[in-house]
Amino acid sequence: MTPAFNGMLFDRSLICASCGAAVAAVIVAALALIVGRFVRGRPAPLRYGLLLAALVVLGIVPAVAAASRLGGWGAVRISPVAVDRPLAPQPFLVTPAVPGPMPMPAIADGEEALRPDRIAEPTVMPMRVPTLREAASGLLWAWLGGLLFFVGMVIRDLVRLRLLRQTLVPCPSPAAVGLLDEAARSVGLTQPPRLFESAAVPVPVVIGPVKPVVVLPAGMANTLDREKLTAVLLHEAAHVVHGDLWVGLLQHAVAAIFWWCPPVHRLNRRLAEVREEICDDYVVLAQGDGFQLAEVLVEMAAGLRGSRQRLTIGTLGAIDEKPALEGRVERLIDLTRKAAPMTRMSRLAVVATGAFGLAALAIVLATTIHAADEVPVAETKASPAAPPLAAVEAKEPPAAPLNESTLQAEWHNLDDEQAGAVILRNMRGLVRAMHKYEEAHGSLPPAVVPNPNLPLEKRLSGFVLLLPFLDATDFPKKGQEGARFFDNELSAMAKTVGETIDVTKAWDDPANLQAARTVIPALLAPGSGPFRDKNGYAVSHFAFVRGANGKDDGVFNETVGITFGNAEKVIEDGSSCTFALGQINDELGPWTAAGFSTSRHAYHPSDTFTAPTFGSQYVGGCYFVNCDSYAYFLDIDKTGARNFHALATRAGWESLDSSALPRFNTATEWKRSR
Repeated sequence: MTPAFNGMLFDRSLICASCGAAVAAVIVAALALIVGRFVRGRPAPLRYGLLLAALVVLGIVPAVAAASRLGGWGAVRISPVAVDRPLAPQPFLVTPAVPGPMPMPAIADGEEALRPDRIAEPTVMPMRVPTLREAASGLLWAWLGGLLFFVGMVIRDLVRLRLLRQTLVPCPSPAAVGLLDEAARSVGLTQPPRLFESAAVPVPVVIGPVKPVVVLPAGMANTLDREKLTAVLLHEAAHVVHGDLWVGLLQHAVAAIFWWCPPVHRLNRRLAEVREEICDDYVVLAQGDGFQLAEVLVEMAAGLRGSRQRLTIGTLGAIDEKPALEGRVERLIDLTRKAAPMTRMSRLAVVATGAFGLAALAIVLATTIHAADEVPVAETKASPAAPPLAAVEAKEPPAAPLNESTLQAEWHNLDDEQAGAVILRNMRGLVRAMHKYEEAHGSLPPAVVPNPNLPLEKRLSGFVLLLPFLDATDFPKKGQEGARFFDNELSAMAKTVGETIDVTKAWDDPANLQAARTVIPALLAPGSGPFRDKNGYAVSHFAFVRGANGKDDGVFNETVGITFGNAEKVIEDGSSCTFALGQINDELGPWTAAGFSTSRHAYHPSDTFTAPTFGSQYVGGCYFVNCDSYAYFLDIDKTGARNFHALATRAGWESLDSSALPRFNTATEWKRSR
């Protein structure tokens, strides 16, 4: 993938949020259409209410998706690694085009025929399979492109609406104005809209949701008889009292956002049809029959024959959809022979509409998808200047760029000896960073960043204080196991992450969440578990040692037995006899958060405890590093409780004979001794 294309990829959380919004839109719109089909014989207000509830929910889908992405929550949570997986397990095989054989020329008698060269068999070339993130980014760009196109159409319509308003002239017929006032009172309007004429409209329309006005085609007020004009004005006044212009704006917005979704467009058409039915019902209730309105609709449709008239946004006409006109006319005639239609929802319809709206909203929430956006462990490194050809031939192929996925894959291939080497060097590098912090601040870093304004569970861990002091030179050197896992680039990245953290705020404050989702390789140990917790936050496989056999009782407290962040509280029994950090492999959590995920008491197997403690994938022992940066694998089972507690205290037994401890260079050496 080229750097330019890589820069066009959307982050994983945005892709997941957009995918959830798309799924929600399809399900809600399709469900509304299905429910509408089941209640098609019911009163129009009920059908309209159900469809409108679905439209309103569709309108808030983008807001829910945005909240899901920004808040880092979702009903469906997926691993960030899953977003980077190829769409197919095997590459596509492509056969390149191979020219066919040329026709043989005619051979004269006596000439020796030339045997054509053998045509090589076409080679099958593997084609790279795009990842889910790449494919989704392409679709999302297409979505945004379509959205911009429809936003442009909306802007064009607004310009047309402004030009249309400039053509309006007050209606010269006092009788028509009086009929509109009567129609407005008949449908329940306290303030009747004004009446205008315009040569730019082919049919009667209502313009403007804020201060609506009724516009008749030029001359219609004088050409239609009183009953037909009354029917038209009743219909347009019904649009105003029913708030249809506001609904129309919402329809345009939803259609622009989900322009690619056929169920959404079908929902909009059904809503427009039912809306016209309700406004027709107002006319039937006021006049006693629908004959007058049916006749004028037929006359207007005949006048529009052969033309294609599209009304702008912010307007509603007597004829919105000519294909549905025939059904409207039949219904108006049929209503004359039936009981008076309903124009308002009954209480039962209101309850049904509310229940359906809540169900649709629940679907939207249930389809929110979130994946913690993985900040790459290292971006693709810039290619150095090309070396001489001989040097290229002598070197091995360059390693793939290191990111979270490749780091997991490479660590999976390490044996116990190699994994132990990485763990030891990471632990030494962290302790060296602690001493650099001590040089700068006069004391070792605290396991919990002090902040009396925050409860303990909201405070930051001491690891955030080490980020500015993580130096690649303190970690594995080139050629050593683990050298690839923390280089100068990763050191710079860690320091950049540290600069983004606001130490005055909680670890889960929005300002600090991006850091909490960033994987720091120096805090990880091969074989200790996943890189992220169930919520997608990056974890640490190491924890500060807070003391020995503390009284946590399963509840975290602020006791920090070794690293105090206080110059007056120093290690009294020697840094070579005191734990600094230990390996953990259970109860993993965000590396930025104070708590058991980043600092623990050291419990011996003979102790009675309920809180998490140190351990590894090797039962009976794990890796520790002392405050003098000496790292090793400790057989905890064979270490007496007294000695183990001494190692975990800053002022324990100074006479501790550390040479007698069952310490080993790696877990492999420990396993051989057993």
